[in-house]
Amino acid sequence: MAMNCYLVVWPAKNGDAEVITTTFPEHHPVLEGRVYMVAAKQKTCAEVCDAIGIGNGAEIGNGAEKSGLVTKVNDYYGLFDRALWEKMDAWREM
Repeated sequence: MAMNCYLVVWPAKNGDAEVITTTFPEHHPVLEGRVYMVAAKQKTCAEVCDAIGIGNGAEIGNGAEKSGLVTKVNDYYGLFDRALWEKMDAWREM
């Protein structure tokens, strides 16, 4: 079964992004800071959010929730670090 690729934006206010690296051992930091590409068996962005604690059904603003963005990557094109493309191709073959 092929893994799905997701782009995760983890804001600094959420604290340490270790939850991403431990929940998704197949990950690749994309940009300096808190943007990651991860490989996951989860089928939806909502499932990825649940796995790393984004949202948790709370409204933004009460201080208890973690905000963030998860986007499923179905196709990609561009000029970027070759290691990222190689990782993503390998994940799709897993």
